[in-house]
Parts: sequence; structure tokens; C-alpha cells
Amino acid sequence: MIDAKSYGPWAIIAGASEGIGVSFAHQLGRAGINLILVARQKNLLEEVAREVWGESPVQVRVLPLDLTRTDVLDRVREVADEVEIGLVVLNAAAEPDDVAREYLDNIANGPVLVPAHLAEAFRMFCSMPRRQAAETMTNLLLGFQK
Repeated sequence: MIDAKSYGPWAIIAGASEGIGVSFAHQLGRAGINLILVARQKNLLEEVAREVWGESPVQVRVLPLDLTRTDVLDRVREVADEVEIGLVVLNAAAEPDDVAREYLDNIANGPVLVPAHLAEAFRMFCSMPRRQAAETMTNLLLGFQK
């Protein structure tokens, strides 16, 4: 069972604008966990934020961001540094364009390693008391990335 005591008070969801990311946003919001939603399309993020606010009394921040950018962690820090992150959900995917291919070539040897690389980088945002729970959840998600 996901609850704010174990996984809160804040969660970052990368890839929060569609599909599974939206589902996580709704479920975590209903569990009372405040959210930082990250994806490329601001309009879709704002729509998800409105939906979550409509059903849950949580705070929601949106961060339009392409995770292939080299300054991704600096950008996330701009909205996350002053809050306690208990969970990071990596549900993002990249389109197979030249930027994504260059990112894969520079950061990892294939698409499976990219989520692992990002998980290690985002791990710093999780607070120590909740890190065990957050890593368990993140590792489950990483197993399904393609």
C-alpha cells in the first residue's frame, strides 16, 4: 500500500504527462503525497495537475523538461531542493531522434541503462529515512523500462 508516511511527503514523477505516469500521479495524489510532475509537454502536465487537484488536497508542481538535456538535475533542483522527496518514479521515454541517440551514445550503451543512470542521479533527491522504500519502488519500475 502506498501512503504518505512511507513514500511522502513529496514524489517526483518523470514521464507524468501520459499513460502510466498519469496513473501514478492520481494514485500518489490520492495517497496524500505531494507531486512534482516532469515531462516535455507543459500543457499535458498542467492538465494532469488540474485533475489531481480536483480529486486530492495535495500540492502539485509541474516542470516541463526533456530528460535528455544535460542540465536535467539542475532543473529538477530548481523545484525540488526545498522539499523532502520520498519517492522518484522514472516513467519517461525518449523519442528516437538525433538528440536521444546522442544521449544514449554518451551516457549508456543502450536503452536499458538509461533508466538506471537516471535512477542513480535522481536517488539523491530521496530522503534517507524513506530511501529504502523509494528504491524498492523505483527498482520495480526500472524492470519494466524498454
